[in-house]
Amino acid sequence: SNLRIAINVTDGPPLLSADSVKVRLDLERIDVDVRELHTDVTNVRAPALADPGELLEGLDLPGEEGFEDWLREQRQQVRTLIE
Repeated sequence: SNLRIAINVTDGPPLLSADSVKVRLDLERIDVDVRELHTDVTNVRAPALADPGELLEGLDLPGEEGFEDWLREQRQQVRTLIE
């Protein structure tokens, strides 16, 4: 709820919405550098994407091995795109 308050600061539709099952982020209204990599590999030359750092660095969900597996795969995909 604190994140929703911090992100939804405009009078327009919310950027972040949540219910008891899902959290949604309106990706049409924000820029996500990893999405740009997937759609246009030439963007790798842009300074912000040349060294994006580790995807979701510092995020840990104890006991969620499925998430950890997914995160490893995503990080590998990003590394492949920028190399």
